[in-house]
Amino acid sequence: MKQTAIFIPSYFDFVRIRNYMKKEGLSFAQICEYSKTSDISRARTLFLQGRRHFLLLTERVHFFRRLWVKGAHHLLFFSLPTYPEFYPEVVNLLEGGGATCTVLYTHYDSLSLARVVGGDRAPRMLEAEDSSCMLVTGE
Repeated sequence: MKQTAIFIPSYFDFVRIRNYMKKEGLSFAQICEYSKTSDISRARTLFLQGRRHFLLLTERVHFFRRLWVKGAHHLLFFSLPTYPEFYPEVVNLLEGGGATCTVLYTHYDSLSLARVVGGDRAPRMLEAEDSSCMLVTGE
């Protein structure tokens, strides 16, 4: 999946994923709260031009800078964001008609899931027999 932005709420998970991607030799760029402005600009440019297939973003960099990252066709939430308003903000980064958004969650994320999808839908998603749930906008 080229042009995939990965949104990671925890810095510890960010470091773990970054180290794994380096070890595997994957083409990625990274933006975290400790990145310098020049590194952020470079990462955004490389991702937009397609020279990096993955872009790692932390929740804290989104909180402090609200970066508009262009060129993302796929979005992966490593976990649900701490602040529910971040979910639509980050999803709106996606471009194109074939854009996808995937969220990884467990039953431990029930409160975060309820804040994002609502208190009625979250228990049904957590108790579903299928391992995946599809949400379509406009419901």
